[in-house]
Amino acid sequence: MPSSATCAGSASSSASNSSADRETRQPAGTEAGLVANRMRDKGVLVSTDGPFHNVLKIKPPMCFTAGDADRLVSALDGILREDYLQP
Repeated sequence: MPSSATCAGSASSSASNSSADRETRQPAGTEAGLVANRMRDKGVLVSTDGPFHNVLKIKPPMCFTAGDADRLVSALDGILREDYLQP
C-alpha cells in the first residue's frame, strides 16, 4: 500500500503526496492513478498531479458537507485496503 508522505491544503483544495516505499520515498504514480480511478468508480472525483503524478488532489465544491467528507474518507479507506494495492 502506498504511504502518504506529505499532505497540504487550503480553503479550496487538498492534496496528498504518495510514496511507494517509506524508506526511499519513491513516488507512487501508478498507485495514485489506480486510487483516482477507483474513487471515480465509487462516485468520488479526485485527480493526480505533480511531476510524477503521485499526488492525489481533492478539489471539493463549495457546498462540500461533513457528510460528503465522510463519504470521501470511507471510499478512500476501502480502496486503500483493496488487494491490488498490497505489496
